[in-house]
Amino acid sequence: MGKTMTKGIVYFTNNKCDKVIMDAVIKRLNKICADMEIISVSHKPMNFGKNVVMDLPSEAQSIFKQIYRGLQESKADVIYLAEHDVLYHPSHFEFEPRFKDHFYYNLNVWQVDAETGQALYRRSKRTSQLVIYKNTLMEYLDKLMERIEKGGYKSGLGVSPMTHQIHGIRFHGLRGFRSEYPNIDIRHKDNFSNFVRTNEELVDGVPGWGKTEGRFNEFLDEI
Repeated sequence: MGKTMTKGIVYFTNNKCDKVIMDAVIKRLNKICADMEIISVSHKPMNFGKNVVMDLPSEAQSIFKQIYRGLQESKADVIYLAEHDVLYHPSHFEFEPRFKDHFYYNLNVWQVDAETGQALYRRSKRTSQLVIYKNTLMEYLDKLMERIEKGGYKSGLGVSPMTHQIHGIRFHGLRGFRSEYPNIDIRHKDNFSNFVRTNEELVDGVPGWGKTEGRFNEFLDEI
């Protein structure tokens, strides 16, 4: 019989997210992923999984370095990237990549505004939703960081691995999947990207999670 595939989480943070949100995310991951290896890579020391501290500026290329460091520490075959402001549903971690050289992004992600609790669905591929074989991601980041060292970081390189065509890096194997229930991407003042308010799309809650509008703090306490 072949070797059983092992799963691990690489969690990355710049420690600038609101403490209430960070604590809720960590508490939930500890609860639903108690049997998984967790590597946390942060800008400041923290008590979560196996913690690695990196003194880095808060910028896109730092995220690549943090993820790569987490991959180096991990003993897992398959990696689920996790970020400090995303609430994950257990069904997210049930997904298993079929192909070892493919990049899989969970597309079932809703955004929730931390101030109003309003929610919306916007299809996109986010770093925090990537599920991938560790060696595949390490090989990609090796090439990407070499490119950045030579020419600097440019927005055309993107933040989410394999979502942009980059000269010198083979563009292939980009796939989406949908977990049974969505993850929640919390939008707050320290996000890299903004919460886009389009009134026609805003709703008062997230499928499978319940109502969030006007009661976001209570919602965090409940989950």
